Amino acid sequence: FFGPKLVRAEVLVRDGGVLHDYRVDRGVIRAKHDGALSLLERDGSVVTIPVAPTAAITLGGIPTSFSALRRGMIATVIRDGDAPATEVRATRA
Repeated sequence: FFGPKLVRAEVLVRDGGVLHDYRVDRGVIRAKHDGALSLLERDGSVVTIPVAPTAAITLGGIPTSFSALRRGMIATVIRDGDAPATEVRATRA
């Protein structure tokens, strides 16, 4: 499910009695601005997702910063509901 063909997913998790509605988006980074990423997903949708300043960001599995992300990279972005993303996993295309 969560391999290279993923477009987007919604995963509900109950943790300690609290229900979390995780959203997972995957696509090509089209733009990066004001702490947000715009992704072009495999179905042609473009989504803009805010990224938390404290987000865990990796590039090829190695921790990095938001500033290292570039247009054209493939990114998987994870957020809880409509909150800013707490995780960004990027790879070079």
